[in-house]
Amino acid sequence: MKKDNQEKLNKKANGEKLFVPQSMESAMQTFAENDSAPVEPKKKRNNWLSNILLVVVICATIFIMLQLGQNMEGGIKSFDEVIANADVTFALVTVGVLFVLFTLESSKYATIISVIDGKPRWKESIKVMFLGKYYDNVTPFASGGQPWQISYLHKKGFSGGTSTAVILIKYIANIFMWLTVSAVAMIFNKDALTGLAPEMQGTLVAGGWLGWSINMILPVFAIFFMLLPNVGTAIVRGVVRLGAKLRIVKNEERTQNKAFKTVKDFKAAISIMIHHPWRLLVLLLLCAMEVTLVFALPYFVMRAYNGLSDAGGIATLFDVITLNVFATLAVTVVPTPGNSGALESAVMAAFSKITEEVLFWVVLTWRSLVYYVYILVGFGITIFEMIRNGVRKGRQKRLARDAAQAAVEEQKPQQEQEDADSQQAE
Repeated sequence: MKKDNQEKLNKKANGEKLFVPQSMESAMQTFAENDSAPVEPKKKRNNWLSNILLVVVICATIFIMLQLGQNMEGGIKSFDEVIANADVTFALVTVGVLFVLFTLESSKYATIISVIDGKPRWKESIKVMFLGKYYDNVTPFASGGQPWQISYLHKKGFSGGTSTAVILIKYIANIFMWLTVSAVAMIFNKDALTGLAPEMQGTLVAGGWLGWSINMILPVFAIFFMLLPNVGTAIVRGVVRLGAKLRIVKNEERTQNKAFKTVKDFKAAISIMIHHPWRLLVLLLLCAMEVTLVFALPYFVMRAYNGLSDAGGIATLFDVITLNVFATLAVTVVPTPGNSGALESAVMAAFSKITEEVLFWVVLTWRSLVYYVYILVGFGITIFEMIRNGVRKGRQKRLARDAAQAAVEEQKPQQEQEDADSQQAE
């Protein structure tokens, strides 16, 4: 039996050739295999413990930031001082940048949905964006968003396969541009690290490239598998078999099938967008703009708080982007939700060469805009959906009860007539 299964896997792998884009129909058929209703991620029984842990992590993070800020040469300016010296124009620009980020992120989903469904479906695009960010930000390694997004799209009328395709295409485009922007910044603006302590420079460079490499594993694996399927199959089979012998992999066949399915979905997702080159270009541009603005956002916050020691020109903007890239990638492996604690510490250390006295307020504001705001909005949407679903179910039950009662009332005269006729006959 095991030998037969292995032969099936061999045929599946050996039948693959160098990557050739599938037709649109064939690519969608690949995802149609997922057309059964997606299973909604289970809510843990101890969910309240997770929420308490999240609050504890956030509080600990703010405490760490306060300690780091107080240990800096300039200390921490009071909130009153920061507000008194604030630049209102750049404060408004910062808020505007935040809404541009919302628009760019939602537009990614709308672009993909328009390719697959024919219409952009902006309402669903906006909600699925916030839900994805919310669940990514409250789970370790940002691992919780995609299952909930797929489940949400299915509830809104998309098939299971279409829902999966939308989320996977967005992931591929986003990770590609995220890694590209990061690599460009780290390679061509490494002088941004000048001015930091040598130990800090070494830590950021080593951690940044390590984080970049870790994030490259899945895309490289998928591309390698598509270009050299036989070699890729042999490597996967060898790794899975080794994992099974070490008792890391419980089910060898299922794990191999999962790997093959991942590559198959990658190929189908890429094929779908290749058939729409202009919208693929738009999607990649949206991803590049959104990623760059996320890394650049602390610069606008610094300008809003008048916290830059120099003129704060374009060179400083590029330095902020690069330092943010190094710091963000360096803490990729930290398992706290949203890399909380580690990311703030790394960013404060990296930005200390640019600003100090308002650094605590800069980092707190920046994290509020790119992290806490998504938690609040996503939580609000989740509660709203729960209440609305409860109201709808209650309305449906009430309508069903009223219909049943009306049917009973309708049958009463007929029953009374039958009883009267029976009595008269007797």
